Amino acid sequence: MKTIKIYHHRAWMAAVLTAFLFTACDTVNTSEEKLTDADIAAIQSIIGDAISDQGEGFMSEMYDITSDISQTGMEQTYSEGDGQTADTETRPRIGLRSQYQANYNPETGWHQIAFRRSYEGEVFEKYMAALLRYRFSTELGRYLEWPRRHQDFIHKVEFEGRREGYHIGPFRSSEYLRRGTWTLEGFNTGVMTLAGRQNNSGTMSVVLREGGTAEREFDLRFEVVDVTITQPDEESGQLEQHVTGTLNYQITLTQTRNGESRVVQNRGTIELNGDGSALLRLMGLSRVVRIDLATGQVEETPSR
Repeated sequence: MKTIKIYHHRAWMAAVLTAFLFTACDTVNTSEEKLTDADIAAIQSIIGDAISDQGEGFMSEMYDITSDISQTGMEQTYSEGDGQTADTETRPRIGLRSQYQANYNPETGWHQIAFRRSYEGEVFEKYMAALLRYRFSTELGRYLEWPRRHQDFIHKVEFEGRREGYHIGPFRSSEYLRRGTWTLEGFNTGVMTLAGRQNNSGTMSVVLREGGTAEREFDLRFEVVDVTITQPDEESGQLEQHVTGTLNYQITLTQTRNGESRVVQNRGTIELNGDGSALLRLMGLSRVVRIDLATGQVEETPSR
């Protein structure tokens, strides 16, 4: 009787193990090996928005973390021109800042900035509300209350950003929430080093070429592997051309068409080229695409 019990126990364990292995294999395939063309296009579009300046993504936060801030306004340190002029002339279609507010906590050293930004064009409309926190410190670790006045003494910038907004276009509309936590060291040197991550979540509605719409819901995470920002020269003040290095990304995407939902996961790398673009490499695919860091537009490139 004891032998029979052991046999049944082993048979049961074998069945459970077999089921687990088949389930695990199916999960991996769905996540990284069975991406459809529609999945790939959606991932590229979401990452393009989340990394670009126009999409109020990673590059917008890089502009913010390197900005010259005060109680009365922000000036983009690495754009041609100054103040709001730099925003509107050298960063087209990001919109005008409004309702700017700033305060400082001398006990913690944190500056807090809040503002809104909107843009309305012929075929494109966007709105964004931002809440940013900065802490500026010297090489000796002293916090700076007046970063604009003492800019030459800034060595490290700690930054926390929260951006929430929407985009509306003729074929696509979206809502998003972006949270970034970054540290920039070597601010008063020629080469600055970035560390940190950004979490992105949101929804998107897309008009399909074959008719109807598709709904997308996503969670996307960027994490710095190694990223540096160099001081611009006189010929180019655009920050996109001075950011180089690598980000890792992870994304979970839920797509719904005709009432049927599909969940996929993917991870990969984003290589910031230092020429205003980035190369996006999806795990498990030889396909490489180039993303414009200013606009988020995606362009196919030869496999590398």
